Amino acid sequence: MREAYERSKYALEAAVDTMARSFDALGQGAAALNRKIIEIARQNVSSGFDLARSLATAKTLAEILELRTTYWRKQLTALAAQAEEVRALSAKVAADCCGHSPGLLPLVN
Repeated sequence: MREAYERSKYALEAAVDTMARSFDALGQGAAALNRKIIEIARQNVSSGFDLARSLATAKTLAEILELRTTYWRKQLTALAAQAEEVRALSAKVAADCCGHSPGLLPLVN
Protein backbone atom coordinates (compact mmCIF):
# COMPACT_ATOMS: atom_id res chain seq x y z
CA MET A 1 0.00 0.00 0.00
CA ARG A 2 2.81 2.40 0.91
CA GLU A 3 4.58 1.65 -2.37
CA ALA A 4 1.44 2.40 -4.40
CA TYR A 5 1.03 5.66 -2.48
CA GLU A 6 4.63 6.68 -3.23
CA ARG A 7 4.24 5.89 -6.94
CA SER A 8 0.99 7.85 -7.11
CA LYS A 9 2.50 10.77 -5.23
CA TYR A 10 5.52 10.81 -7.54
CA ALA A 11 3.31 10.65 -10.66
CA LEU A 12 1.12 13.50 -9.40
CA GLU A 13 4.14 15.67 -8.57
CA ALA A 14 5.61 15.00 -12.01
CA ALA A 15 2.30 15.92 -13.67
CA VAL A 16 2.02 19.15 -11.69
CA ASP A 17 5.61 20.05 -12.55
CA THR A 18 4.94 19.40 -16.25
CA MET A 19 1.83 21.58 -16.12
CA ALA A 20 3.77 24.39 -14.43
CA ARG A 21 6.45 24.28 -17.15
CA SER A 22 3.75 24.29 -19.83
CA PHE A 23 2.09 27.36 -18.32
CA ASP A 24 5.46 29.14 -18.15
CA ALA A 25 6.14 28.32 -21.80
CA LEU A 26 2.63 29.43 -22.76
CA GLY A 27 3.09 32.77 -20.99
CA GLN A 28 6.43 33.39 -22.72
CA GLY A 29 4.99 32.30 -26.05
CA ALA A 30 1.94 34.54 -25.69
CA ALA A 31 4.22 37.51 -24.95
CA ALA A 32 6.32 36.74 -28.05
CA LEU A 33 3.18 36.43 -30.16
CA ASN A 34 1.87 39.76 -28.82
CA ARG A 35 5.19 41.45 -29.61
CA LYS A 36 5.11 40.06 -33.16
CA ILE A 37 1.54 41.30 -33.72
CA ILE A 38 2.45 44.77 -32.41
CA GLU A 39 5.50 44.84 -34.71
CA ILE A 40 3.30 43.89 -37.69
CA ALA A 41 0.73 46.55 -36.79
CA ARG A 42 3.46 49.19 -36.61
CA GLN A 43 4.81 48.15 -40.01
CA ASN A 44 1.34 48.34 -41.56
CA VAL A 45 0.52 51.73 -40.01
CA SER A 46 3.88 53.10 -41.16
CA SER A 47 3.26 51.78 -44.65
CA GLY A 48 -0.18 53.44 -44.69
CA PHE A 49 1.30 56.78 -43.62
CA ASP A 50 3.97 56.47 -46.31
CA LEU A 51 1.19 56.02 -48.88
CA ALA A 52 -0.69 59.03 -47.52
CA ARG A 53 2.46 61.16 -47.73
CA SER A 54 3.03 60.04 -51.32
CA LEU A 55 -0.59 60.68 -52.27
CA ALA A 56 -0.40 64.19 -50.81
CA THR A 57 2.32 65.09 -53.29
CA ALA A 58 0.78 63.36 -56.32
CA LYS A 59 0.04 65.72 -59.22
CA THR A 60 -2.31 63.65 -61.40
CA LEU A 61 -5.02 61.05 -61.09
CA ALA A 62 -2.80 58.60 -62.99
CA GLU A 63 -0.03 59.13 -60.42
CA ILE A 64 -2.50 58.54 -57.57
CA LEU A 65 -3.72 55.32 -59.18
CA GLU A 66 -0.14 54.13 -59.73
CA LEU A 67 0.79 54.89 -56.10
CA ARG A 68 -2.26 53.03 -54.80
CA THR A 69 -1.68 50.06 -57.10
CA THR A 70 1.96 49.81 -56.06
CA TYR A 71 1.03 50.17 -52.39
CA TRP A 72 -1.58 47.40 -52.48
CA ARG A 73 0.69 45.06 -54.44
CA LYS A 74 3.42 45.49 -51.82
CA GLN A 75 0.96 45.43 -48.93
CA LEU A 76 -0.68 42.17 -50.01
CA THR A 77 2.74 40.54 -50.34
CA ALA A 78 3.68 41.87 -46.88
CA LEU A 79 0.38 40.65 -45.39
CA ALA A 80 0.98 37.15 -46.73
CA ALA A 81 4.48 37.11 -45.23
CA GLN A 82 3.17 38.48 -41.93
CA ALA A 83 0.44 35.84 -41.77
CA GLU A 84 3.10 33.15 -42.28
CA GLU A 85 5.25 34.64 -39.50
CA VAL A 86 2.29 34.61 -37.09
CA ARG A 87 1.35 31.05 -38.14
CA ALA A 88 4.91 29.80 -37.60
CA LEU A 89 5.23 31.54 -34.24
CA SER A 90 1.84 30.21 -33.12
CA ALA A 91 2.87 26.68 -34.06
CA LYS A 92 6.14 27.09 -32.15
CA VAL A 93 4.29 28.39 -29.08
CA ALA A 94 1.90 25.43 -29.22
CA ALA A 95 4.79 22.99 -29.62
CA ASP A 96 6.79 24.57 -26.80
CA CYS A 97 3.79 24.64 -24.51
CA CYS A 98 2.52 21.18 -25.20
CA GLY A 99 5.78 19.42 -25.99
CA HIS A 100 4.70 18.27 -29.44
CA SER A 101 5.92 18.96 -32.93
CA PRO A 102 3.81 21.53 -34.82
CA GLY A 103 1.13 19.80 -36.82
CA LEU A 104 1.40 16.62 -34.78
CA LEU A 105 -0.75 17.56 -31.79
CA PRO A 106 -2.87 14.60 -30.74
CA LEU A 107 -6.60 14.64 -31.18
CA VAL A 108 -8.63 14.67 -27.97
CA ASN A 109 -11.42 12.12 -27.87
